[in-house]
Amino acid sequence: MTQLMELLYKYTREYGIYKQLNHQEYADAEAMEERNLNSLKESLNVRQLAVLERFQDAAGERQSIELEAMFRAAFALARELS
Repeated sequence: MTQLMELLYKYTREYGIYKQLNHQEYADAEAMEERNLNSLKESLNVRQLAVLERFQDAAGERQSIELEAMFRAAFALARELS
């Protein structure tokens, strides 16, 4: 990404995305995710917890890559429309 795109992407991730969320729906989904994760962690042994943590790290990295790809696609579309 160019420096301008990087700046816009960081701003969008830090501030712009939250304007697009349904805050109650997001809070509900986040709470459900947290309850399920806590329940899962309580049922795992130490080795399984380590595997879960590695899984969460990999999933977070994948999500970051997907968010950047969505931003790039939206940016390219905006350029085409202008």
